[in-house]
Amino acid sequence: MQRVAHAILSLSVLALWGCYEGGERRLVAGDSFAEFGSESVDTSAGESADSGGSMGPDIGDGSTSGDGSTSGDPSTSGDPSTSGDPSTSGDPSTSGDPSTSGDPSTSGDPSTSGDPSTSGDPSTSGDTGTVPPEDGDRIARDISLTTVSINQAVEVDVGDGNQLIPVSSRNGRIIQDRDALFRARWQVQPGFGTRSLEARLTINVGGTTTKSYLDTRTVSSTGSANPGSYNGTFRWAVDGADIQPGTTFSVGIYEVDDSYATTPLPSPLPRLPSSGSSSLGVDSGNYEVDVVLVPIRWVYGSNDRTPNLNATNVETIRRTIWERNPAATINISVRSQPVLWNNAISLSGILQALSETKNQDNAPNGTYYEGLADFGCFAVNGSSCSNYGTTGLGYVASANSWASDQRASISVWYDPQSSAETLTHELGHNQGMNHAPCGGASGSDPSFPYSGGAIGVYGHKLDSTAIYSPSSTYDYMGYCDPSWISDWSWERIATRNGLFTTAAPLPPRDGILMQGIIDDDGTEHWIRLEGTLPLDAASPDTFVELWGGDDVVTRLPAYEHELGEGDARVIVVQLPEELEDEHALEGITAAVLETSEVRTPLGLDLLP
Repeated sequence: MQRVAHAILSLSVLALWGCYEGGERRLVAGDSFAEFGSESVDTSAGESADSGGSMGPDIGDGSTSGDGSTSGDPSTSGDPSTSGDPSTSGDPSTSGDPSTSGDPSTSGDPSTSGDPSTSGDPSTSGDTGTVPPEDGDRIARDISLTTVSINQAVEVDVGDGNQLIPVSSRNGRIIQDRDALFRARWQVQPGFGTRSLEARLTINVGGTTTKSYLDTRTVSSTGSANPGSYNGTFRWAVDGADIQPGTTFSVGIYEVDDSYATTPLPSPLPRLPSSGSSSLGVDSGNYEVDVVLVPIRWVYGSNDRTPNLNATNVETIRRTIWERNPAATINISVRSQPVLWNNAISLSGILQALSETKNQDNAPNGTYYEGLADFGCFAVNGSSCSNYGTTGLGYVASANSWASDQRASISVWYDPQSSAETLTHELGHNQGMNHAPCGGASGSDPSFPYSGGAIGVYGHKLDSTAIYSPSSTYDYMGYCDPSWISDWSWERIATRNGLFTTAAPLPPRDGILMQGIIDDDGTEHWIRLEGTLPLDAASPDTFVELWGGDDVVTRLPAYEHELGEGDARVIVVQLPEELEDEHALEGITAAVLETSEVRTPLGLDLLP
């Protein structure tokens, strides 16, 4: 699918939050997920939860040490599998998702075809059913622990052998309250014989609650871990409630057969750390994303179309955003009143209308207005429906509060999953991201670190068995498939997400901004917004001159930015106080955009 995801504009708007309880149409997701085959055990009780030999939703964190509560158990609260779960309606895994299209995790994946490193699924491979005592006698012989990682969408190594990797040296941050897949790789040593081993992840939350997750599997004497396969490593799915700034952890590989207790201990021990536990290094930032879905009612000719944003489709969009975003929670709502567009198709024009709507709604600075328009086709080419072309357009918004109204985008509504993926791409632009260099995407970021726009590290879709290849899966901010998020994009979007909370203040509204999009063909779309453009936000050597007859009336510093596609540009200027009234502009007869390189006449549709 070609995505043409553009640009940058600014507006703020009151979100009319929707709800599925309490009279509102609002979905708030904490996104806990089912565990696939790993077990969570209360070490004080000394008993394990029985997985029953199933790859199904075994929630392994129900037992705790200290209070016996099951608070935060996804099986009872907020579990997407019980409310609008996309796995049963519009699941990304069944439509356009890299886990089912060309991804090595499902095509020739060792996890599904002859993986030599394991024999059978760990959930069915001889779990002892108890938590063994923490002693050196049972530490596994003739095997090394090579890497321990945590994956909340992108793989972040936290341990190299039995040495902890400092937070400052990691490729990505760990998000508190977000679910995670822990993985441990191994390498067998000479003399190792094929046998069952037990890997154990022990987590302590806040110094009071200790949980152990067990993974018992048969390890072959001829192989090492295969990180390209979900079943190719030891792994444990952990609920976000246990991923906290104060969480400590340890990982070790142990013998199931006690007869090995009489043989010499290995050096180094297959354990991280070699003794005790270490801080997981979870970031303490608040990572939430507030999204308002804005339906566009398109009334033109014989058309009167509005996208179907029912609860199931909204959940598909929310889930798709969450899977690819460094956030614990995606707060999503639907604006109760659609935005009317009664002209020919114009994504730039609709985008400006969305920016204006956010401004008029007086929405919080950190809220994203994501529009959806149903034109009865998959994409648009100019003002016409098409089977190829542009499927979305979004401002590449500055993080500064003056650009609040540029946190907006428009996506073509065609089917829930493809539209959700387009919207997530456009949201990435709103979060400050340019294109990744893949598939001919224009305006790609020259600092993107991986050749061909690949994701660079293993990716993982939470609540699934999908593992995405570092080299043959591509960053979702490009135009290549299959796509996922890279660790490079993860870090940059996390920084942006950390700036905004649901209580983010509104920018000052003590002036009038003129904001325009100039399309590739020269078509202009201008709107007036309440707001303030700081002088230091203006682009260097860039001005808009307003003329009255033969005289320059004023020369205004301008913010200019290319959109994400082609030569389209966004221009923002602040009108002086004497020109804020619309009638004050009646004497303006011409306008010119001046940069250090060129002077470009502007149309007068910005004037009354």
